[in-house]
Amino acid sequence: MVRFPRKKSIYIFVFLFSFLVWVGYETYDFSARKGCSPLDSDVIDLNISQSSPVSLKFIALGDTGTGDQDQKEIAQAVQKICTSEGCDFVLMLGDNFYPDGVDSTEDPFFKKIFEDIYSSTDKPFIAVLGNHDVRKNPLAQVRYSLKSSKWRMPNLSYQFQAGPARFFAINSNCHFLAWQELKNQISTDSSSEVPPWTFVFGHHPVYSSGTHGDSDLIMRWYWQQFLQNSIDFYLSGHDHELEHLQRPGETSDYVVSGAGGRHYRSPVERAKTRPSQIDSKFVYQDTGFAWFQVNNSQARMKFFNAEGQELYEFSKTK
Repeated sequence: MVRFPRKKSIYIFVFLFSFLVWVGYETYDFSARKGCSPLDSDVIDLNISQSSPVSLKFIALGDTGTGDQDQKEIAQAVQKICTSEGCDFVLMLGDNFYPDGVDSTEDPFFKKIFEDIYSSTDKPFIAVLGNHDVRKNPLAQVRYSLKSSKWRMPNLSYQFQAGPARFFAINSNCHFLAWQELKNQISTDSSSEVPPWTFVFGHHPVYSSGTHGDSDLIMRWYWQQFLQNSIDFYLSGHDHELEHLQRPGETSDYVVSGAGGRHYRSPVERAKTRPSQIDSKFVYQDTGFAWFQVNNSQARMKFFNAEGQELYEFSKTK
């Protein structure tokens, strides 16, 4: 056995102790900045009212928070589809406020980029955080739920049930921590009757052929080992396109809806995109959003563009 002189042993101990303190501080600092520690309890309850007793309808759109004409056009199209097709709520898939999120619940962006733009859609907007949202004060978006009758973010991560579906909202800025928490939540769901459909929504994709592309190899391995067949749909933004992807032999479907205010309209942006490791069934690189209709036996999805025109339809049954 190697023996170190007493003085050298003290130096080694001090170094290791200092290193562990530094790692602990960096982990704590990362967790605090990214909103990785959910509140002990949700600040509001999500009580979803269905317009139809037999099916649930909702819209999913991400990367909305530009405040520009593209976001306004999508907001008008959302209202158009809510009127013609029906919708019970809107899922906001992160990057709700460009470029750096919000400072506090008094931040004028809440009115300018959210309340004013979606004023014609009288439905709950149920949100998660994107990478731009955590640059300032991520908790402000949770606390704003106490001020607004429309904005709904009960916690930094949370879950709820609506009709035939259960929803898990994750803060994907926390990467592995978010997926580990999701695994634990799904495996320990104590509901007396788990609904037939499971949706997970977060900002970062598992798979995508946008400019950010698929998640890294380790994250994909973890997903494939522990989550993939427990989830019917994983909804994300981050890449500014509409895309539906499937992995052969897997029951999960992946939907990217990150074109609520951003897009890959220019050839320069399109040249930066990269293919996914799994099958891309449809991709659209301009602004738009996804719409879902879910009942006990079928889930149906449509993509719409900024004019409210249907681009693509997909359905799966149980």
